[in-house]
Order: sequence, then structure tokens, then C-alpha cells
Amino acid sequence: MVPLIGRRRLGWIGVGGVALLLAALAVLHAPPVRARVLVWVLARSSSAGVTVGAEHLDYNLFTLSARVRGLTVAVNGAAAQPFFSAEEVRLAGGRRALFGLVDFAHVEVVRPRVVLVRDASGAQNWPVSSSDAVRAAPINVHIERLQLTGLEVSWHDARADSAVEAHDLSLDLAATGGETAGPLHLAGPMRVRWRDRETSVRSLDGRLSWNDRDLSIDRLRADLPEGALRIDARVDALLGAPRFDLLATTDIVLAAIGPWLRVDSGLKGVLHAVAHVTGPSSAVQTKLTVAARDLSVAGSRPITVDATARVSGDAAEITTLTARVADGSLTGRGRASLGRGPGSMSLSWQQLDLATLLEPFLGSSMTIRPAARLNGSLEASWATPRLEAVTLRGESRMRARDDASTASAIRNPRSAIRNPRSAIRSDLPLDGSIALDLQGRRWTLRADQTIDGSARVSGEVGGILDTRDLWRSTLAGAFHTAAVDLARLSRTLGRAGLGGISSTLGGEAQAGVTLTGTLGAARMEGTVDAHDVQYATLRGVAVHTRIAVTRAEVQLDQLEVRLGENTARGRARLVPGSGRLDVEFDALLGNVAMLSSALPAVVDPEGSLEITGNVSGSWTTPRVAAHLTTAGLTAAGQRADRLEGDVSVDGRTIFIDHVRIESEGGRLDARGSLDLTNRAYVVHAAADRWPLRDSGSERSSRLRSQENPASFGEARRSAGGAKAADRPGTSFAARVSGEVDGDGTFENLGGRGRLSFADAVWAGIDLGPIDAAVSAAGRDVTATVRAPDLALQATGSAGIDPGGTLSIHTRWEPGDLAKIVRRLGWSPPFPVSGSAALAVDLTSRRGAADGVQAVSPLNVAVALDALQLDIDDQAVRLKQPATIEYDGTADAAKVSNVILGAGSSTLSIAGASGDPIRAGC
Repeated sequence: MVPLIGRRRLGWIGVGGVALLLAALAVLHAPPVRARVLVWVLARSSSAGVTVGAEHLDYNLFTLSARVRGLTVAVNGAAAQPFFSAEEVRLAGGRRALFGLVDFAHVEVVRPRVVLVRDASGAQNWPVSSSDAVRAAPINVHIERLQLTGLEVSWHDARADSAVEAHDLSLDLAATGGETAGPLHLAGPMRVRWRDRETSVRSLDGRLSWNDRDLSIDRLRADLPEGALRIDARVDALLGAPRFDLLATTDIVLAAIGPWLRVDSGLKGVLHAVAHVTGPSSAVQTKLTVAARDLSVAGSRPITVDATARVSGDAAEITTLTARVADGSLTGRGRASLGRGPGSMSLSWQQLDLATLLEPFLGSSMTIRPAARLNGSLEASWATPRLEAVTLRGESRMRARDDASTASAIRNPRSAIRNPRSAIRSDLPLDGSIALDLQGRRWTLRADQTIDGSARVSGEVGGILDTRDLWRSTLAGAFHTAAVDLARLSRTLGRAGLGGISSTLGGEAQAGVTLTGTLGAARMEGTVDAHDVQYATLRGVAVHTRIAVTRAEVQLDQLEVRLGENTARGRARLVPGSGRLDVEFDALLGNVAMLSSALPAVVDPEGSLEITGNVSGSWTTPRVAAHLTTAGLTAAGQRADRLEGDVSVDGRTIFIDHVRIESEGGRLDARGSLDLTNRAYVVHAAADRWPLRDSGSERSSRLRSQENPASFGEARRSAGGAKAADRPGTSFAARVSGEVDGDGTFENLGGRGRLSFADAVWAGIDLGPIDAAVSAAGRDVTATVRAPDLALQATGSAGIDPGGTLSIHTRWEPGDLAKIVRRLGWSPPFPVSGSAALAVDLTSRRGAADGVQAVSPLNVAVALDALQLDIDDQAVRLKQPATIEYDGTADAAKVSNVILGAGSSTLSIAGASGDPIRAGC
């Protein structure tokens, strides 16, 4: 037994120990000690690579609780920019904490804030994971209750120019059935930005669970305007060596993400993607499956895409890629290092329709549809992800579609109704191959293409790539183009919509060009030659020019067009950026008759003409100035012994600055302007004894029958030695003097003139002098004509619009019929003399037949006022005024009161012919 005094001592020792423990606890709870504990804890945190800061620490060892206010966590050396902070953290330990285990009965974090920042240099404000942490033994942490309220998350990446802002996230986990679980909810706004694109997360909800060791995420769903994202995940040994098993699924409406991809021209379709992430944090593997349906851009045909990929370690691999595109298929695969290692890629395509491929890029501007299908492949590999380490080989073979020659479509139904022929369009058949090689920095492009078998383009170009600036990569090569059948080519281009369907171009042409410079400053030089060219009715045309093209300008030098004795030469320069145009030309037409087949038949030209001039201004508003001279030219039967004139064009206004034509001692001067925009004109013309010839509208058939230009010229010269006025077709000739002035518009005519005709001869009859006065006002034209030697005077007016009236009044009062008979060249077998007085009125109205102006049938009224004839000494007299009428509409005539007396005899004529029922008969 312990003696009593011993027991007392033990009691006092126990009491003293308890008192000492209580005193120690009391000292530990003292504010100075708490402050020292806070300093010690903060100092210990630096060994973990972070700096922990707090404004105040309060704890209770009796209740195993603690409270920290103003908590911040930052990487060492960046305390001013913490990646985690909280206004207050409250902790309550569990019973197992007394046995050295990590056990919390309650954890509450008030207004926590996570701020992750990476600047443009790549420096970040959060700690980099350590390999030691991966190998550390897992730590079990038990939490009965976890509450986070008012959580804010901010992520800014200056290098990627992106950011995420989330506000008022809450998490409330409670222990149930061996795990702590609860909802995650976003109550405030959340915005995601990438460069100048931004979107918002409309809702974010899910469920988290924690079993002291592993974290589970169930049905975490985020809804955005672009689509929905769902995540189910499990992280084993979160606080030791984490192992992931995450499944993310998303469905995206492509039209909504078009602005993110900078595709603003009608991106459509849906995208379904699944990502499965598994493995330890040190060797995560990701499998990705993507399926796109009804994918289209800018109205292109729908595309179907299926792909699978795998990311493992530092490598990514596209295991399968298939696509149904442009009525064909595309397959591919590839592998690339996520670091600076090697990689490879392989693509192949079959039966791709070229026109369908180009539609999204050219849209409605693609007036010519290439009819070809593509088959090809591309293989690329690289030792490091640098351009100079890439080896690439690609080749595409192009074959014309079997239906290219006959395929046609109505491109514009409304236009087809108005002009069915112009609405027909066929495709352009293409055949050939294109090959691209890249070895290190040296690249080569080879092409060999044919167009419907009538034209061929072939050549090779290459250079050295500049890895710092691709536009500075060198360029060198040559291409040759040959069109062996321009007629067939023109028909093909016509069916494709370039030019008329019935094109009349023929002959052959070839061009050879070289390419030099760099990709950003390329230069193309070469020559173009065409032989035996037929254009419309012109045959045997030859064309030659040198061409030089850069980004800054297009130049044509030594330009020459030749047709027999007719030659045109010039040079041209076009600046694409400003549209500025600079052209100089001169044409020596030594035999204009060779051009007659391209002109209206009435022109029937002969002789020569020289034209010099220039074109300035811009491509859209050119200014043309030309000087014309000739030493002998005949057109429309009119002979010009000498011509000199200046003509200019400024935009849509044509100016005749001055033109003088001299012929057979006569002269014609003219000047004026024609404004096609305002449809207005100004003209002044003066003639002094200008010889006027009317050779008629019929043209010698022998001129039309010539096909060879040389024989054509000889035939024309042999037949054209006589003047136009002397040929059998001549019907009228005179010398004209006078002036004409006009100032008006196409809608409101204005002008007047006075003309005198001397030496007027018609069909060999001397008509004597003729005077005429003409005027135009509004939509009417009037004229007065006097022929005193014929005792004839006429006035007339005409409305130029459909339905306008035509009215002519003629008065003939010869006082000496014998003189008129002699002037007409009539030699009757008996003498004729006497006098007459009569008036003739003609009326009609303009009509419209098949869109061509026409004159309706004439109505004629003749008033015989007086007639005295002496025929072979026999007097014939009109005893009273008489009338003769003809109704052209009814094709009926009527004669009234024609009573002629000769001696004791009297002849009366009266009656009607045609339909008597018609009015006026």
C-alpha cells in the first residue's frame, strides 16, 4: 500500500500537472502567443513553395476550432498577387484529430477568390506542380461539412488573350453514407472571352462528393448560347498521386460559334464531341471523338466529318479522319509531338467536285463552273515543328466529268424567261495534274492542265521559303500556254458563260511566261502570240504583245495587231491598286476595205485611215484622245480626199473636238459632244459645197464572197477604181452648203439648220437648186424644201415616238410644162407645153411592229386646181377643180370631179376602187 503521505504527494503532483497544463493552454491562447503561432505557421509555408498570409489567427484548443481572417496564398516572391484569398476561414476539428488524423467536423470558407494570371512572357502567379508531390503518399482528409459561399474565379491569360470571370459560386457538402457530398451552383454571372469574342455561361450546376481520399464530379453541366457541356469525373488519391477518369461531352451549334472561328458567312451544322481523360497525373491519356453533321459554310453543300484522336504524354495522334465533302470523300491521319519532337500527316481525297469546293470561296462571282473531279494525296513529315524541317509531297489529279460536255443548267430562271438562250450555262471541262513538293525550305509546284482539249497550260515554279516571313520566299519558274483551237475553246467558254454561246472566235494562240521575285513581290513576264485569228467576220488577224505583271502594275509592250495591210501598235499600263490607266496607240489602216465585213453593209469602206491617240484616267472612267487623218477614204458612197479630226472620250461623254473633211473642192466641218449619262448632245456642222452621193443600201455581192484577206483586197481594189457616184447603183448626187446646230437630249430634241443643194442630180435628172430648212423640238421634226426649177415646194412634220403623226404637204405649180419636160430628160414624139397647179397631202402614223419602228399605210389626197396642156397643138383643159384620194388602210381609191375638155370633147372621171364600205371611199 502507498503511504498516505505518498498518496497526497501524488495527488498534489496530478493537481499541479493539470494546473500546469491549464496554464500552458492558457498561455497558448494568449494573443501574443497566437501571434507567434501565426508567424511560425506562415514561415513554415514557404518550404512548400508558397507564401501564406493572414491578418488574424484565432483558435480554441479545447474545442479544436480555429478561425483565420484575411487569408492569402501566393507563390514565393509574388505575395502582392495571390492566387487564392478568403475573407475568413472557419475550421472545427473532429474527434479523430486527437489521434493525429486529419479530421474536420466543419470547414467554412467565406467569400473565397481564385485569381490565376499569366502575362505575355508566360510567367504565372500559381505554383507549378512538383514531381515530388506526385510520388508522395496519399493523405486522407475527413470532412463532415464543407461550405464555400460567394466564390469568385478569375483567369486571365495575356499570351492567349483570353479570360474567364465567374461570380457567386457556392459549394455545400455534407457527410452522408460514408462520403461528403453536395451541390455546386453558379448564382452570379460567368463570362468567357477569347480575343475579341465573348460569351456567357447561363447556368452551371453539378454535384461533388469526397470520401476522405477521392473526389467525384457528377453531372456537372454548363449551358452556353453556343451549346452545352457535361462532365463526369473521378480523381483518385487527390492529395497523393492523383489518378483521373474524366468524361466530357459537348453538343455545339456551329452557327453560334462562327464568330469565335472568325467565320461570319453562314457557318451551319451541329458538332458532337466526347473527350475521355484517364491515367495518373504524370501520364494522362486523352481520347477524343468528334462528329460533325450538316456542316456548311456560305451556303456550301453539307459536309459530314468523323474523327478520333488520342493524346498521350507529349504526343497527339489523329487516328481516323473521314469526311464526305463536295460529292467525294477525304480521309486522313496524323501524329505530332506536343513538344519539339517529330510528326507526320497523311491525307487522301477521291472524286471531289472542284466547282463544289470553290463555291464557298467564290459564291455568286463564280460565273464559270469548272467541271472536274479531284483525286490525290498529301504526305508530310517533320523532325521538329519548324518549317525548314518539313518534308511534304502532294499531288492532285483532275479529270473532266463525263457529263461536262452536255451538262447545262438554268442559272437564273427569271432571266431565262426574258432571254432563254442567254440563260443556258454549261460547265468548263478541265483535265490535268498539280504536284507540290517541299524539302527543307525548297518548294516546287508543277502543273499541267488542259481545257476541253483545246488549250493547255503547263509549267513549273519553285523557290526557297523564308521561315521568318513567307512573303519574302523566292519565286522562279516558267509556264507555257497553247490554245491550238480557239474556235473550240471559244465555244467551250461560251457554253460556260464567258462570252456568247455562238462565239465566232477562231485561230490559234500561245503564250510563254516566266515568274521571278518573291511570293510577296512576284513578277511575271512573257509574250503572247496569236495567228490566223478569226473574230466575227474578220479573218487572218495576227496579234503579238509582251506582258509584264507585278502587284503594282500590268504592262503590255510591243502590242501589235495586224490584218493584211492594216496594223495597230501600242503599249498599255494598268495600276490595279488605283485603277490608273495609261495607253498609247497608233493604227495605220492601209486598206479599210478589209474591215468591211465587220461593218454595216451601207458603210462599204475604201481607202486608208491613220489613227493615233492615248488613253488615260482609270479603268472605270477612262479618258480617250484620238487624232484621225486620211489621204483618201470612201464610206457609204461619200468620198473624203482629206480628213483630219480630234475625238476624245471622258467617262461616258464623247467629244468631237474638231473634224474637217475635204472632198472634190468641198469641205465639211463638225464639232460637238454626246453625254451618254444624261443622254444629251451638242452639235455644230457646216458644209461648203460638200459632194453628197447616195449609193443606196445594196452592197456589191462580190465583196461579201471573199474569204481570203489578200484576194479580198485585190478584188476590192480592182472593182473600186470608179467613184461611187459613177457606179450603176448611184441614184442621187449634189453639193451641199449650209449649217446645222443641235442642242438637246434624247427625250427632248432641239436643233435647226439650213441647207442648200447645188448641182442636184437624181437618176440623171438635173433637179436644179434646192433649199431646205429643218428643225427639231421636243419629239417632233419639221422640214421645208423648195426646188424652184421644178416649181416644187414641200413642208412636213413627223413625230418620232410610236404613234406619232407624219404629215407632208407638197405644192407643184409649173408655169411651163415644156421646160419641166426638158429638165426631166423626156423626149416625147410630139410637142408638150402648158401649166398646172396641184397639191399633194400625205398623212400617216408611226406604229411599232415586233419592237421595230414602222410607218402605217399612207393616206394620200391630191387636189387638182388647174391643168392646161397643149399636146401636139391640141389643148386639154381641166374644167373645174378635182380631187383624188387614196386610203392606205382600206387600200381604196376615190376620184371626184375630174372633167377634162379637149375641143368639143369632154372626159369625166369619177368613181372608187377597193372596199366601198370603208369610210372615205
